[in-house]
Amino acid sequence: AFRRSYGGSLAKLAAAYAAKGATVGALDADKQALAIRSKLAADSPAQGDFKNELAATESEYGRLAGDAKLVASGLGRARALIANDPNAIEWKETLVQGLLAEGAIGADRATALDEARATAEAALAHSPENVFWPGYLAEAYVGLGQLEKARELLAPLARAGRLPATRQALLK
Repeated sequence: AFRRSYGGSLAKLAAAYAAKGATVGALDADKQALAIRSKLAADSPAQGDFKNELAATESEYGRLAGDAKLVASGLGRARALIANDPNAIEWKETLVQGLLAEGAIGADRATALDEARATAEAALAHSPENVFWPGYLAEAYVGLGQLEKARELLAPLARAGRLPATRQALLK
């Protein structure tokens, strides 16, 4: 439990560094989280949540480092998890994060971003009050060059004071 919490804390620290534009700090924290989460997943291969957390870290660290192979590894893990439990919304979130990462650095950006868009749209339709899915969907729209659609999703959340801080820059 301690290692899992520590790995999660490092991943959150990496996200905070990334949000501030401190890429070196984000990479360092993600690298540490990756080591911890890799060991947890290896030590407990039946634990889907460990695999999901590892997939999320692989995708984010891969995106920051420009490592397409690491992003692909995270996507592969997320796809395998969803194949075993297609209703696990947290695993779909990890898939979308991986697709957005692939869309940021991969060779076939449009395909990855379109799949991220479709997955996020379906999740948002299922959970319309969730404030995270519009952010993922908006990020896909921005990547696809559909800026007005992104604004249409995020502006109402901002007006209502419900736009997560991590998405405020995306609205701008």
